[in-house]
Amino acid sequence: MLRELTEKHGLRKIPAFVALGGESVVFRSIPLTSTDPRSVRQVATMEAEHFDDLSGHETVHDHQLLDTPVHGRQILLAVTRTEAAMDAVDIPSEGGLNVLDVIPEPVARFNAVAESLPANGAPSLLLRVSPEETELRVGTQSNLMFIRRIPIGSGALSEGTETPAPAAEEWVE
Repeated sequence: MLRELTEKHGLRKIPAFVALGGESVVFRSIPLTSTDPRSVRQVATMEAEHFDDLSGHETVHDHQLLDTPVHGRQILLAVTRTEAAMDAVDIPSEGGLNVLDVIPEPVARFNAVAESLPANGAPSLLLRVSPEETELRVGTQSNLMFIRRIPIGSGALSEGTETPAPAAEEWVE
């Protein structure tokens, strides 16, 4: 069905990015010291190998070098199971799309709005509240600095109350 859709609308072989669900990706921040003789790639690869050893699954990873005034130089490492990444690529590829990269979904959402952030380099907070969870993202136009998911969403605000929503809002004020 996807192949028919891409052919019908002339989308076949266009470059595409696939967003991999955040629950399938592990992020790790790795501080870098000036005395470490390893390259950034070597540090990221060695840290990612620990995930293979711990999980017993083959993994793939990517990394981004961050340099912040507060935390200094560090690597943001993203690791996922190879199987999860391949599953994410299969459907779009079979549909005729040219998959260029697999991106963690929280990063893809951040990238989608990054251009609208202030150009002065000051960090901005992006907040997404769903009925099940709240997701915080902090970053600048060029750098995602922090992602955190909290398993409490808008659905929890009225749980356990017998009070209608307007009265609950008046009580909070």
